[in-house]
Amino acid sequence: MNITDAITMNESPQVKLSYILDDIETLDRYADSVIKAKAEVKKLFDELEQLPASEKPASIEGIYNLYDFRMELLTLGIPVHEVYKFEIKPEPKLNVTIVATHKVMKMIYKHDGQAHRSNTMIETYKALRSDLSKELTCFINDLKKLTPNDIKLYNLSNQQFLDIKNISEQLAKDFK
Repeated sequence: MNITDAITMNESPQVKLSYILDDIETLDRYADSVIKAKAEVKKLFDELEQLPASEKPASIEGIYNLYDFRMELLTLGIPVHEVYKFEIKPEPKLNVTIVATHKVMKMIYKHDGQAHRSNTMIETYKALRSDLSKELTCFINDLKKLTPNDIKLYNLSNQQFLDIKNISEQLAKDFK
């Protein structure tokens, strides 16, 4: 048991409900951040989609390193100054290599980074929401175990106890 558990073990139902409500508020703020991150991913994707056809990235079959790719272009007779305008991004899972100009490749890496961040935030949100749902369920179960003496010990009227129980149950339903 850690210190937080020891402190909160003897907290009144009002205080525990207050903690849960604070957690919900924090989760809501985090959800707003997730929505903003997803919007940024879409914006970056749209920017890539709106590029003129001549600037759009291309993919070639197989995995290349930059040196081999440039040597291949040179053997095809492409001038050296043209060869150095391109960057590559190997995608081993797809067995392709993305080819684009420096500017477009920078956009691709920015999009990929933001997409990874967004996906991580979504997974974190799901985990936090699940934890909060479990916390609510445990709290409701603890409320059911309270005796009339416990309710008096916490200086709660029957109506206050019922209000706390009803609010908690409604919150639990909202989290399913």
